[in-house]
Amino acid sequence: MSHGTPAGSAAAPRGGTAPDRHVAFPIIVAAPSGTGKTTVCRKVVERDDGIVFSISHTTRPQRSGETDGEDYHFVAADRFEQLVAEGAFLEWAVYNDHRYGTSWAAIDAPLAAGRDVLLVDDILDTGRSLAYARALAEQRDAARIWTCVLLDKPSRREVAVAVDFVGFSVGDVFVAGYGIDYAEKYRHLTDIVAVE
Repeated sequence: MSHGTPAGSAAAPRGGTAPDRHVAFPIIVAAPSGTGKTTVCRKVVERDDGIVFSISHTTRPQRSGETDGEDYHFVAADRFEQLVAEGAFLEWAVYNDHRYGTSWAAIDAPLAAGRDVLLVDDILDTGRSLAYARALAEQRDAARIWTCVLLDKPSRREVAVAVDFVGFSVGDVFVAGYGIDYAEKYRHLTDIVAVE
């Protein structure tokens, strides 16, 4: 009687043999801010030492309880712009007048060491970040790439990108609630609503 594969050992794929080495790849977790992405990601990292959590840079003020270098790399706007000019970011965006970005350094070293990287993204909008991360994973010969988003805005799409799992889609409206804020308000709402 088989009881599965022991933790830490590699199972052989059906009809084949186990791969010679693990091919590391980024894992993208997308959901609105405040919905618990970071909590879930930290729990995944606690359970699997082969995965590291990508820590983004931001220009927004540090909130109570946050630690620089653990929750975000908090930087001044001029330093962020310098990093953009240096090509230091895999992707970056502006949200509520603050910049957020994932640096190459946050993913290159762990991937080179054979560790998977957990990338956190928010709403799927233009598709640029997700498409870019997918292309990066494909260039690194990722064994598999799955993507999921809680909130998709297909009418805003600028880059074609396939998404494996979508919670729901909305039109080109600004939304708030369920962790999504509007000018730091309405995050506490239990539903996602359009802001007029």
